[in-house]
Amino acid sequence: MPLQTRKRCPHPRRIAGLILVLLSFFAAPVFADEADAAARIKVAYLYNFMKFIYWPEGSFADLRLCVLGDPPLARIAAENMTGRSVRGHNVVVQASEGGGLDGCHMIYSTRPVSAGRAMLTVGEGLGFVENGGMIGFVQVENRIRFYINLEAVRAAQLRADSQLLTSAYDVIK
Repeated sequence: MPLQTRKRCPHPRRIAGLILVLLSFFAAPVFADEADAAARIKVAYLYNFMKFIYWPEGSFADLRLCVLGDPPLARIAAENMTGRSVRGHNVVVQASEGGGLDGCHMIYSTRPVSAGRAMLTVGEGLGFVENGGMIGFVQVENRIRFYINLEAVRAAQLRADSQLLTSAYDVIK
């Protein structure tokens, strides 16, 4: 019986590319779920920050969270915070791109932002708080934690409850 030779695949690169595309469709939901989970944890932190930060008396009726540069987090915040209240103030979530920070009491931003008096700024990383931000999220041993820049909080005429300070990964004074 004569030896048969195996036919080579006419388009090995196309097939490899197709396999990579199919794998990316299956892997994308996993990565999206991880990002969603991280955003949900940050939203829970943001809500709790509202409970443990004190703004000057009589400075607002509604407690407004403005989210800059992170539409998924803004969506999750709106889903989870709308209709809630903190110390008698209704929580309002506003997604903002660029300006529009008037009336914000807490700002979550993926980039540096300069806030006015009585505005709590929350962002990402130690660098955020070292450069004047008030609270910065960090990942430590696969957990989301946060730094607090107490000097910046006080300069904005805000007061941080001691429970919040003891929950922080570190407090910069």
